[in-house]
Amino acid sequence: KYLWIPTKNVPRARGRGRATSTKRMTPDEVQAELNQEFVILKGRAGRLLAFIARDRGVTKSGGFRKAGKGRIGRGKQELTLMFTLVRSVRLPKLLDLKKPADQWGDAFVSAFERRLAD
Repeated sequence: KYLWIPTKNVPRARGRGRATSTKRMTPDEVQAELNQEFVILKGRAGRLLAFIARDRGVTKSGGFRKAGKGRIGRGKQELTLMFTLVRSVRLPKLLDLKKPADQWGDAFVSAFERRLAD
């Protein structure tokens, strides 16, 4: 399992309650929007890099467009880094709060009952 970390190249998501969203698209949304599969390459330190091949200079502002039939395979393609994949790690529980809470709860109940008896 990997954690997909978006880069600044990932477009912002639409329709999340605001006119301009602050959240980046998920990998599934990016593939659906751009109509392309990711190219996964190895990076440094065991990381994987997810790229999308896109035509160079598709829009004036350098934005992304859907890859329609007429644009696929036309012009020079360049790889654009979209996501950095990092292995997800499950950390062991370092602090067990249940055991001390149970001990203090039992002590409180017994002390409370002693006070009522007095």
